[in-house]
Amino acid sequence: MPRRVVDGREVSYEDYGAGPVVLLIHGSPGNGKAWQRVGERLADRFRIVAPDLPGHGATTPQPAGAVPDVADAAALIEALIRAVGAPAVLAGHSYGGVVALAIALRGGVSLGALALLEPVAVSMLRMAGDREAYESTKAVFDAYIAGVEGGEPGSGPAHSTACPSRSRPPWSDKPRSTSGTSAPRSGKTTPRRSVAGSGCR
Repeated sequence: MPRRVVDGREVSYEDYGAGPVVLLIHGSPGNGKAWQRVGERLADRFRIVAPDLPGHGATTPQPAGAVPDVADAAALIEALIRAVGAPAVLAGHSYGGVVALAIALRGGVSLGALALLEPVAVSMLRMAGDREAYESTKAVFDAYIAGVEGGEPGSGPAHSTACPSRSRPPWSDKPRSTSGTSAPRSGKTTPRRSVAGSGCR
């Protein structure tokens, strides 16, 4: 795995394929290898660069005791972009989507296109002026984080905030089940998954 020192910090990243750069930012927890199956499909047409975010893989973490900072991660990835070249596509998943969005909004590097996959961008609700949705969503995430830090990620006030009448999350009642099949346009039959019990009752 290549490593590069940028702005005095080491960044580890996947780098393979040939063509215009596609830079893929993983979610948390994870590392650049999370994009391997996607990257392999694109590598015959694109150069895939999939960095490890600070504190993931072999990338230098933030200083001890520092609060995780999207701006710090964005600055490090921007430095990597300046080293490997402007991406034709910058894509991020989950927390990586938040970092990718920050990079785009900062405007410090040139990007061809931006793809955000399930970004956990709670603050965007506040920016859009939906204060009520922001406060209730933030409360769910804050309570979940408190539960994880307290050693009980499956219980806690997050679930009562999301579904006040329940003490357990609504999705914990029933396991995922596979049922039926669907026929995509190719004519092939693929399994269809459904998740039961995913709403408040």
